[in-house]
Formats: sequence, structure tokens, C-alpha cells
Amino acid sequence: MHKTLYISVFFFAGLLISSSAAAQQASDVFIKDAYGKTYPLSAYDSLSKVETIMLIPVKTNGVIEGYIIKSIAQTVITFVPDGKKYNILEIAVTDNPTLKIGQKMPAFKLNDMNGKVYIKDSLKGKVVVMNFWFKACGPCKQEMPYLNGLADYYKDNKEVTFIGASTDDSVVCEAFLQKNIFKYHIVPKCRDLADKWNIHSFPINIVIDKQGKIVLYTEGYNFGIENYLNESIKQALAN
Repeated sequence: MHKTLYISVFFFAGLLISSSAAAQQASDVFIKDAYGKTYPLSAYDSLSKVETIMLIPVKTNGVIEGYIIKSIAQTVITFVPDGKKYNILEIAVTDNPTLKIGQKMPAFKLNDMNGKVYIKDSLKGKVVVMNFWFKACGPCKQEMPYLNGLADYYKDNKEVTFIGASTDDSVVCEAFLQKNIFKYHIVPKCRDLADKWNIHSFPINIVIDKQGKIVLYTEGYNFGIENYLNESIKQALAN
């Protein structure tokens, strides 16, 4: 499980951070920006919030020596199953009257940014992983590196399809994708569909099994979402 700290700073991407190998406490860790200026980790509390980034710790023999800073939207976190069995019921709590776990997914027809069409009936026999998001949604971008890693993990499995349903139009989605990584098949203009399905909070993650039944439905950002998605995908593939 990746443990990361999310903060906002004036500078991001490509910054390498280092400190003494003897540093044991976060307050002792210094961060060096691209211009060579160093800051204590605590200094970030006073920096303006401009760009959401991710602090990835660099350790030697269990000791944090520094951090690598990356923009969240430009990051793919490699997904590696940890062997633990995750209870998806712990995270799959929903009061959505339209998308209840165990029930059939409503019919849909979606057109992605590349012109590919996804119809519920034509996806029978496949596991569908669906994410509802929009450009200005901070939590949506926060989970994208983990979703990207999971999509990469299943990229060679033809039985699993990842769909990113955005409430933004195609122009906004295109501009977003020019600067950000999201490895799902992106479907724009899904506001009406979200309203029809009683989706009013974001992000939303849904897993649909081979028979078209909903096996996972989550609302909001959930730490470790990639593990719960993977657990439900595995169960859906096995049935």
C-alpha cells in the first residue's frame, strides 16, 4: 500500500528531494526545489495552494532520506497486489436507489473520445470498471494515479474494460487530457446520465460483473481504492 502525503505548492514535477541519511523525523527532512533552494518539510504548511502534488518518500534501510515530488495528475502508481483479501463490503456502502449492489446495471450507450461505442448488452461477458469524474474535482484527480496503475495492471486482460465517464464536455476533457494522465476510456458529456442515475457526488467508482450486475459502488475519495477495485474485479472475473 502506498502511503503518500498530498500538499499544494508553487512548484512541482521533476523535483528531487534529499537529506541526511540519518534523518529519522519528518521535521528533519529537507526538500530541495528545481532552483536549488531547500526547505524543511514543515515549511509547506505556509505555502499557497496552487497545484496538487504527491510526496513519494525515498527510504534507505527504512529511513526517509527525502522525497520525490510529482504532480498528481501526471503520476501513475504501479499497482502490485499485496495478497490481502479486501472486504469490499467495507467500502461498498451506498444509498443510491438506482445503482444498488447486486442489481442489474441500467442500460447505457456511451461514446468515448476516440469514437468507440460502449453498450451494456455488448459488454456482457466482460467486467466493466466505471469511474465518474469531472475536471474541477480535486478528489477525482487525487485517485487518478492509483486508477491509472490498476488500468495498467489489467491492460492485457481483454475481459476487463475501464471507462471514465466525465460530466465535462469533449472540449474540456480534451484540454484536461493534454496535460493529465487518465488511462481509462474517456467518455465526455455524462452529466445527464449522472443525474439519471442519481449520481450527485464525485468521484464514483463502479464495478459491473460479466452478467451485468453491480458488485461495487463507492462514493468519494477512498484511500486504497485500487485494492478494493481489484478485489471486486477478481471476484467478478471468477464468476
